[in-house]
Amino acid sequence: MIVEYSFIEHKFTVYHKSVNRSVSLLTYSVFAVIIHNMIIKTENKMIEVLKTFAHNGYQKTSMAKLGDAFCISRQALYKRFRSKELVLDWLVCEINAYALSGMKQALADGSKTMTERIVLGFDCWTGRYVDTLRSSPHSAEIMELGIIVARNIAGDGPTVAEKIRLLIARELVIEGIVVDLAEGERFAFVMYMASKGLTLSVPDRNSYLEKITEMVQTVIRS
Repeated sequence: MIVEYSFIEHKFTVYHKSVNRSVSLLTYSVFAVIIHNMIIKTENKMIEVLKTFAHNGYQKTSMAKLGDAFCISRQALYKRFRSKELVLDWLVCEINAYALSGMKQALADGSKTMTERIVLGFDCWTGRYVDTLRSSPHSAEIMELGIIVARNIAGDGPTVAEKIRLLIARELVIEGIVVDLAEGERFAFVMYMASKGLTLSVPDRNSYLEKITEMVQTVIRS
């Protein structure tokens, strides 16, 4: 799992300036473990909720079934989210947060080739959900709903998908693969559309990674 620890590092830096170094290091270690465990638990819930929507379809997914995914009662889930629509909003927000964080960290990994970095980023974005989505006849419906919700959440601002494509475009410019940001954005959009298509067509995650790698290599070399 790829996790961005900038939030933890920021807290540590602030704390480090105000207290004894040995104490701050201990506090940082404990704090990092707590946050890491919270991230793992959130991701596990996120995957279970996605499985529930994908397995049943949006219309037939009940709050009781979603409560099972969260390992809480239907009543407790209503107290937290109030409606199925808000559960879907939460799911999209969590998936997008992981996607943006994962792509940033993948693109920053200077030990890998440009193709490897982009592929790793796409795996964080959509690849890791392929097996869940491909096991369901409702995968296209859930993906389209996710895109609509993401646009509604973004409002007048850029969606997470647009932010990720811009990250890729900038990295392509930095690496000298494209001449300017406009060309980089065109390349990134082609990759994005190919990734969407693969998510709904390949049989499993391994096939997705194989095909997305071929596609990225082709686009970069074109």
